[in-house]
Amino acid sequence: PGPRAAALRAAVLTGERRPTQAPRPSDPRRSAPPPAPVREAPDPAQLVASLLAGGPAGDEAALALRGLGEPALAALFQQFPGAHGVIRADVSARLPVASEHGPILRAVVAQGVVAVPRLLAAVSDPEPDRRFCALLCLGEVVHPSAIPHIAALLTDADYPTRMAAIEVLRRYRALPEFAAVWPPLRAAIALCVAAVLGFGLWPAPLLDDSLRAAH
Repeated sequence: PGPRAAALRAAVLTGERRPTQAPRPSDPRRSAPPPAPVREAPDPAQLVASLLAGGPAGDEAALALRGLGEPALAALFQQFPGAHGVIRADVSARLPVASEHGPILRAVVAQGVVAVPRLLAAVSDPEPDRRFCALLCLGEVVHPSAIPHIAALLTDADYPTRMAAIEVLRRYRALPEFAAVWPPLRAAIALCVAAVLGFGLWPAPLLDDSLRAAH
C-alpha cells in the first residue's frame, strides 16, 4: 500500500478525524417568521348594525363595542334610543330598567361612566322619548355630574319624564353631592306628587323655585 493508504489506516486506528467545516450562517430572510397580518380596526357603525340585527353576531358586536370607547358611543348615539320596549305610560307603576329594553340602551349602559357626557346632552334633547330613555340610563349609570340635569327634568313638559326623574333621583341619595340638592327639593316634590294624585296638575313654578335654591 502507498503512503496515503498507510496514513489513512493510521488515522483510523488512532481515532483522528478530519476537521469539519463550520456551518454557514442561515439567511435571516429565510429563517424569520412571516409578519403577522395587520388587522383593521372594526367599524363602529357596522358593529351597531350587527347589534341591531341580533343573534350571535349581535352578541359579538356588543362585546366589541364595549372596548371601543368614544367611537362606539358616537355610533350608538346616532341610533339612540333605538327600538325598545319601554312603555312610558307605565312609569308610575315601576321605573323601567333601560338595559332590559332594547339593544342600543343595553349597549349604552354597558359603556359605563364614559357614556355620561352624551347622556347629559340627550336629557336636553327636544324629543321626549330620547330624553326619557337617557334619564333611564342615568338611573343605572350613576354619576354625580348628572344630579342637576336630572333635577331639571322635574319640570319637564313630558309627564312620564317628570315621574321618572323623581325615581331616578332616589338612586343618587347615597352620593355626597346629593346632600346639597335634596333638602330644597324634598318638600316641593312631595307637594307636586300630591297635586298630581289629587288634581292631575304639576305645579312647575314651585319646583322652579326649588331648583334655583338648590343651585
